[in-house]
Parts: sequence; C-alpha cells; structure tokens
Amino acid sequence: MIISNDCIDNLLYSAIRSDKHLMVRKKSYFKRALQLIYLYGSVKKKIYFPKNRKVVLNYLDKSYIDFNDFKGSQEYKFDLEESELKPLYIAELLIIAAFLLNFKGAQRFFLKASTNIIVKLIKSRKIEALICGHPDLLISFLGFCLKKENKEVITVQHGIYNLSSYEVLWWEKEIANAIIVYGQEFKELYIKQGVQPEKVKLGTPYFNSAFKQRESQCVKPEISKGKVIFLGQQLYKISDMVFEGYNEFISFLINYYKNKQVEVYYKPHPREDIQQSLTSANISALKIYEKEGKPEDLYNNFDLYFSVNSSILIELYLQQKICYQVDITIGDFEYDNFKNFTGIPMVNIQTLANKLEIEKYHFHYSPDYLNIQLNNNEYMVNLVKGLIEKSIIE
Repeated sequence: MIISNDCIDNLLYSAIRSDKHLMVRKKSYFKRALQLIYLYGSVKKKIYFPKNRKVVLNYLDKSYIDFNDFKGSQEYKFDLEESELKPLYIAELLIIAAFLLNFKGAQRFFLKASTNIIVKLIKSRKIEALICGHPDLLISFLGFCLKKENKEVITVQHGIYNLSSYEVLWWEKEIANAIIVYGQEFKELYIKQGVQPEKVKLGTPYFNSAFKQRESQCVKPEISKGKVIFLGQQLYKISDMVFEGYNEFISFLINYYKNKQVEVYYKPHPREDIQQSLTSANISALKIYEKEGKPEDLYNNFDLYFSVNSSILIELYLQQKICYQVDITIGDFEYDNFKNFTGIPMVNIQTLANKLEIEKYHFHYSPDYLNIQLNNNEYMVNLVKGLIEKSIIE
C-alpha cells in the first residue's frame, strides 16, 4: 500500500488547528506512547476464535448507541476486548512515532509497518466496519486501512459543531463512507463544504429532550440549591486571546454570587488543563467539580449552568435546566449563538445581572438543528445497520 506525502500529512496533521494545538497534541501523544508500552507488557494476549460473526469496531462513547438493540446481533460483534486487539498497541505506537518525527522517510516507514499490522488484523478478525466520533490518530489510520480494504467507515457527529466556523475534516471528506449528523442544519454545513449530499446521513443526538420542539415552556429562574456551575472547555487550544476574557467573566461570576450565599463550581473538560484555562486566583476561589462523565448530581444539584459553547450546555438545557451561554472574544474564532436554535440566552459581564433577574425563561429548540426522535437509540441502530449491511452486500 503506497502512501503519498500529502496523504501522510493529512492523516497525521489535518485536524491540527494551530501551533499551540500541535504542541498540546505532541505532549499528549508522548504520554500515550508511554502508556502503550506499559499496556503491551501488562495485557495478556487472548487468542481470538472467529465464530462466523462480522466485527464492527465501535469507538463511540458507550452511552451514545446501545448496540444490544441491533437486530441480527448474532451476525455481528460490536466490541472486541483489548486482549483481542493487542496488535493495535504496536500499530498505534508506530503511528505516534510518525506523528512525533516530522521526517517523511521515517514517517513512511512507521506507517507502512503499522499498515501491515492493521490489515492483517482486519482479515483475521473479520472486521467489516468502523464507527467513531472524532477520529484520533489510531482511528484515522484504522479508517484509512479499512477504506483500502473496501470496508465501511462511519463517523458520527460527536458534539455541537459551530455552523459559522467548523471546517470539515479531510478524514471526513476522503476516508469516511458515511457521516451521521444531528440535524439538517449540520447536514447543510457539510454539503456547503463540498461533501456529497448522499454521504451525509440525518441522525439524531445521543440525548433526548424533556420538552417538545417549538412548544415554548416558561419558568422563573430561581436559586434554591445554592450552587451554580461553569462548564469548562479547552479554548486555550484555539487562541491565547481567550484567557483574559474567560477569566474576567468567571471572576465576575464569583464576585456576583459572593454575598448571595451561592457557591460557584467549575467542571473541567475531560482533557482540559485548568492551569492553562484559569488564573490561580480563580482556581482558588472556585469549587472544582472533579467527577468525570455526566453523573446524576451534575443534572440535579445545581441551579444554573454557564458555558461558552459546550455541547453539554445544550444537553442540560433539553433536560429543562436553566443555562446561559457566555459571550467572550476568542481571537478571530466565531462560535454560534445558541439563541438562534434554542431558548438559551447569551450573557456577558454587562448583561448578566439583568438576564438573571428576568421573570420568564423559555424552553424550546429547532428540529432542523436537533433531529430528536422518540426512540433515539432505535433510530440510530437502524441507520447504522442499514449502512453496514448495504456496504457488505455491495
């Protein structure tokens, strides 16, 4: 399998947004390389015995789609144990080496070696498809090899994309056979950037809604639990200019509630380094919410939720939680105003107090933005099933 220089660059670096983002990625992949060495030595290899079942490599968050609802599950296996995919540790290590060593000869050598491992694994494990959210290095290269073997590569929208600034990934355009999005607005985003319409499939978000689409419901914002929370993001990867405005708002929020007997919490993004996001003063003044994932108390123990444009803000809003989008400058980066598609108000330092004192807070959303179904899981399982089985028949 010949890999051109352009293909090498696209596979390794096309998702990198800036020099700072590149440095963050190099640091994280170096740590991942050390972890892979440890895993390879500690995970006992399990001999794989095919049982006439086609394998689908599922890299989605397990809470997104429950493939136990997949009719014909006796024909498909959606999850292999780590021990059954142990060769991928070496394959990923080789890909990371190619990423870190920006020299084409070495990159081609490492990627060729990784290709040999992955193709052998595809054939021995009867891998027919891959389904993922945002592809990391390993998933990108797995998809590349599966595409070369005429297998199905499906990517699913993994959060709320900015309609005004999201750039479709090279991998989505050139490698994925199908792209599943949350709504018609996001489908149009891909089509406008040159993706063939038939390749973009109308899916549904992984979250439901406690209220109907355009039927506006109203409540009065109140503080009863004595807690508000700011949902953090890795915005420092996008621009250095975000730091000042981000911290000014959080500092203002802390001071606003200081004499109101309301605690201000901060939930970091899973991969966020709060030392890069927050000033030392804000770190000291905030209560850091350290639980990972989406525990029940995140939904039930807070009165108000704030974020710049985190996807979970919309998810919480759809569960009838009172949410506010924070308006700050992020260099020349543009992000969508959620108010255009939902009832989430935009706030800044100047408008916060007035917004919090409004008598009515509205709940509604646009179905063109979020194609929420009565049974999201059944809808997505049937969509994925159709894509996989169609590719096998063809």
